[in-house]
Amino acid sequence: MQNKREYQKVIDYLYKLIESGQLTVGERLPTERTLAETLSISRNSIREAIRSLENMGIIESRAGSGNYIVNKISGTVSEMLNMMMMLKQIDREEVCSFRRNLDKAVCFTIIEKGLSEEYSEKLSAALAAEQNADTLEEQNNCDYDFHYTLIMATQNGLWISIAEAVISIYRRWINECLHNASKDIRDSLTEAHGHIFEALKNSNKLDCETWINRHYDIVENEIIK
Repeated sequence: MQNKREYQKVIDYLYKLIESGQLTVGERLPTERTLAETLSISRNSIREAIRSLENMGIIESRAGSGNYIVNKISGTVSEMLNMMMMLKQIDREEVCSFRRNLDKAVCFTIIEKGLSEEYSEKLSAALAAEQNADTLEEQNNCDYDFHYTLIMATQNGLWISIAEAVISIYRRWINECLHNASKDIRDSLTEAHGHIFEALKNSNKLDCETWINRHYDIVENEIIK
């Protein structure tokens, strides 16, 4: 029980340093010795707390250098989703449904916020690259770039973190889908991207939802069999 309290004391202390701005992403934590002396607790408790935060993607241990604040939480969520898949707590159909609704929410957020000129140009470039892709690998990468740029266009850190986690497992299925799909199907997906982009530029939620549904109807027909 005592070790549990000490372990939590370390986490609470580090959270306060982050909250106050004394520690930010990329900065090194105080040494284990410094933390132990500051908090009057054992170094074993310090290590236990740091391992916990490392597992959450908040801290990264670098050999010979120390422990640093990082932002790898989306990777941790992705690992959790993969484990849930392996344990059959969720399945492809559920992930695909979530991914479809995530794209809708992302696009509606962009429409409400307004599509910036910067991200309009980036989406246009991603779409042009996809339309001119010469190989299947290029099209796979362009598909990823288009959807990732949509997420970044929200300029919302929470959306980005959640979406990154889902995309990391979903992308494997998309790659399988595109690899096994006919040219007509791949062209239909690219066409849907173009209409989604136009709907965003015109702030047309109905068209946006329509083409997102068409896009994922095609994808899910290939993925969920």
